[in-house]
Amino acid sequence: ATATALSANLLMSQQQQQLANATATALSANLLMSQQQLANATATALSANLLMSQQQQLANATATALSANLLMSQQQQLANATATALSANLLMSQQQQQLANATATALSANLLMSQQQQLANATATATLSANLLMSQQQQQQQLANVMISSSTPI
Repeated sequence: ATATALSANLLMSQQQQQLANATATALSANLLMSQQQLANATATALSANLLMSQQQQLANATATALSANLLMSQQQQLANATATALSANLLMSQQQQQLANATATALSANLLMSQQQQLANATATATLSANLLMSQQQQQQQLANVMISSSTPI
């Protein structure tokens, strides 16, 4: 009976050992599965972070490109505005030159008219002077004729 009891205890001990081993195996498998899930979750998180990082880099690159395009657009607008201003300055310069030419022409015409007026005045003065002189000579001749005719004896 003692031997049977010891044998039964040994059997129970072996079963307990097997159960312990099975439990340890199951726990180990669970731990391994849990570690695999952690690894998967970590890999997923890292992949998500990488994707987010790539999206951020793309967003940054896009923003940089847009900023460069905006800068180029502003430079183009500045170039256009500068060209417009230069064109306006050229137009103003041409208009000022035309005005200066027109003013010079008008002054020249005024000077010519003034010279012509002076010539006309001088001509009129000379003509009047000559007429006056001729008139005086005629009067003197008439006076001389009268004097001659009055001094002639009858």
